[in-house]
Amino acid sequence: MDKDSDKNSANSEEELPEKELSEMDVKKIMIFRQIGAKIAYYRTLRQMTQAELAKRANLSKGSIGRIERGKYNKGVPISTLLDIAESLRIDLSSLVTFSEEEKKVWWEIDKHML
Repeated sequence: MDKDSDKNSANSEEELPEKELSEMDVKKIMIFRQIGAKIAYYRTLRQMTQAELAKRANLSKGSIGRIERGKYNKGVPISTLLDIAESLRIDLSSLVTFSEEEKKVWWEIDKHML
């Protein structure tokens, strides 16, 4: 395959029409956003910038920004979350454990997205 074919296939992925989100897709989106919000919360609590966290976790600032916004479409590897948690001096479970109140918010948003 030549370079032009690679470009065209990459562009075609970006131009795919939006599909209806399944209930599972919505739940994943909500979890990614919640994890991102928690990372932003702990980062702010530690008075760190995204650039500082990125440097400590060996990630790019853009990656930290996407993770905090929940815009990591393919998910975030556990190893990346471990690096972030270690950089924030928190336990990984702090990022991936959700209270009943947090889950209630998901269900409300879930109703509007489906």
